[in-house]
Amino acid sequence: MRNGIDRRSFLKTAGVLAAAAGFTGSDSSPLPAAAAPKGAPNAEKLGWRLGCQAYSFNHFTFFEAVDKTASLGLHYLEAYPGQKLSAEKPDAKIGESMPAEVRADVKKKLADADVKLVCYGVTGLSKNEAGARKTFDFAKDMGIETLVSE
Repeated sequence: MRNGIDRRSFLKTAGVLAAAAGFTGSDSSPLPAAAAPKGAPNAEKLGWRLGCQAYSFNHFTFFEAVDKTASLGLHYLEAYPGQKLSAEKPDAKIGESMPAEVRADVKKKLADADVKLVCYGVTGLSKNEAGARKTFDFAKDMGIETLVSE
């Protein structure tokens, strides 16, 4: 026993106080969803850009991932290769092979949701120059700032 209290006494006292706090009836419940702040309203003031990786929503389409990111109040997204684009275009997938019209659909969806595609990964960057150039051109066209390679 040091300083007048041993571990057993401390844990016993802490347990009693915790139980008492649970029964007090004070309203410590979280804010309702409508009243809770969305996103990170002060992040950009700190120079931060908080967003999601689309793989967090890998059971959904890319368009659904964009909507879910926007619903959280976040404005940045990292795409991953091969994610299905949308229910309307089940064969289209995110990646450097997307035709121009599909890329235009993605850009419109992102703009409408006020979400910016800032990163693309994790992708296997081709070992040959032509293959790598295709990925870099895709990133430039889509406004992607960062590529994450395996």
